[in-house]
Amino acid sequence: MSIDRTGVYALVALIVIASLTIGLYIYRDDIERLLSPKVVEIGDCVLVNFIARYAENGTVFDTSYEEIARKSGIYDENKSYEPLKIFVDLNYSSPPEGYENFSSDYIRGLLKGLVGMKEGEEKILTIPPEEGYGIKPRIGTIINASILPFPLEVVSVKENVTMPEPYREYYGNITTTIYILRIANLKEGEVVPDLLNPYPCWRNSSVITKLNETNMWIYINPTTDRNESFTFSYYDTRNGTLISFPKNKSLIKNITEDRIIVEVNPDINDTITISMGFLGYEYKVENISADKINASYTQPDGNKSYRDFDRVFEIERNQTVIIAENYPEEVLRDALSYFKFFDPAFPYSLHDLADKTLIYEVKVEKIYKTSKRD
Repeated sequence: MSIDRTGVYALVALIVIASLTIGLYIYRDDIERLLSPKVVEIGDCVLVNFIARYAENGTVFDTSYEEIARKSGIYDENKSYEPLKIFVDLNYSSPPEGYENFSSDYIRGLLKGLVGMKEGEEKILTIPPEEGYGIKPRIGTIINASILPFPLEVVSVKENVTMPEPYREYYGNITTTIYILRIANLKEGEVVPDLLNPYPCWRNSSVITKLNETNMWIYINPTTDRNESFTFSYYDTRNGTLISFPKNKSLIKNITEDRIIVEVNPDINDTITISMGFLGYEYKVENISADKINASYTQPDGNKSYRDFDRVFEIERNQTVIIAENYPEEVLRDALSYFKFFDPAFPYSLHDLADKTLIYEVKVEKIYKTSKRD
C-alpha cells in the first residue's frame, strides 16, 4: 500500500503540531517568564543598586557604586560597595527562611518605590521626608504613637544646654538641645483623663481649672459621700506607684471646700496592693494603730518585707499636676526610633537626614520571588 504525497505532508504536519504542543506544555513556565518578566511585589527579596542625592542641590550622599562614591568624595574604605539586599516589606518584618541576609530596614519611600519594578529596570524616586528619614518635631508638633498613653505636644525647644545630670552617664557631659514635651489635648473646664487622675477611686471627679506649658491645676470632686464606704486608691507621685487599699474599707470623714479627710479601716489579713506598670505587690495587713497600718509582703524566697501605710489622708482639693518633661535631643531621638519600631508609618525623627527630600536612582538587578513561596 502506498501513501500519496498529500498524505505524507499531512502526517508530517500532524507530528510537528503534536511536538510543538508537548513542548509548549513542558516549557510553558519558561515561556511565561519570557513573556512576563519578574516584577517586584511585597514579600520579594531584591538586589538593588542605587545613587542617593539631596533633592535641594543634587549632592550625592550615599551609593552602592564604588566609582560614584570616589567621584563624589564620599568613599568609605570600610564600606562594601555592592547591591543592597532588600526584603520588600512595609511592616519591617523578617525575611523568609533562606534569605536571612536580606532586610526590610530601609526607608519607606524606597521600599514602596521598588514595588512594580521589573528585573533590570531603572527608576528615579523622589522621596519626601515623611517617606524618608522623617520629620523633625518643632514647637506645636503633636507626637502621637500607638504605644503612648497620651499624645505629646512640643511646647519649647532650648538649644546649647548642658546635658542634664541623670543622662550624663549614658550620653556624656555634652552640650545638647532640650525638648519640652507636654501631654496634649488637655483643656480648661474638662474632666481630667483617668490616667492623669491622682485619685482613680473617684473616676471623672477632677476638673482642669488652669493650664500652662508644664503644669495642670485641678479641683477634686469626690464621687462618694461622707461616711459612705468605698475603695480608696491614689497615685504616689514620689515613686510612680498606685496604692489600692482593701475593698470598701475606707470613708470620707470630713469634706470642706478646701480639703477631704479620708480614713482607711482595714481588718487584719486584708490586702493592700502596690502597682507599678505591669508589676504588682500584695501586702497583708498585720497590725493597725490609730494612724498607721503595718503590712508585710512575702518575697519569692519566703522572707518578709514590711511597710507602714497611713490610715488617715488629708487631701487638698486644689492640686497641681506636672504634665511636661524635659528630653535631651539624644533621648528623644532614641524614643522616636522606638515608636517607629512599633508603628512603621510614624513620621517623626531626629535623624540627621530628617526633613530632607531625597532623590534615589535605583536599578533592580535581581528579583527573588519569595512572595510566591508556599
